[in-house]
Amino acid sequence: MSQRKYVSLDPGWAVRDPDGTFRHGVFEGEDHHLDLWKFLQDQVFRGDLANTSVQIICEKFNYQRRQLDKGVNLVLISRNYIGIVELFSQMYAIPLYMSQVANKEFFNNKNLRDLNLYYPTEHERDAVSHLLWYLTNIEKDHQYLQVKR
Repeated sequence: MSQRKYVSLDPGWAVRDPDGTFRHGVFEGEDHHLDLWKFLQDQVFRGDLANTSVQIICEKFNYQRRQLDKGVNLVLISRNYIGIVELFSQMYAIPLYMSQVANKEFFNNKNLRDLNLYYPTEHERDAVSHLLWYLTNIEKDHQYLQVKR
């Protein structure tokens, strides 16, 4: 098993600890700036895994004008949260992978159920989907592909 912790954000979060266990959650309330910063600090600097290598995965923000034409509400605060993640990554030299929006579709809800990683909110499921995509396609950890057959 990898000695690396993986932290995925979208705006829910999913973590795979070095022992292979998954954790997940969402940030509560309206303003998550400080909560996000503290969460990242906790994942990197606190607890039994404080000296563990960490990889952050975050969904990339793609501005798409066509969505506005269809009446879809564009939530720009996502850019703020991504900026916090980028700043944290740069300040503490933590590797950051910006995942394309489409990557979360690689593991769909059925796949997540089959892996027992189907979480209560869409944001948690999106975060774990980005994490699984990263593990499978970047780290070449193919153990999760069994559900794709």
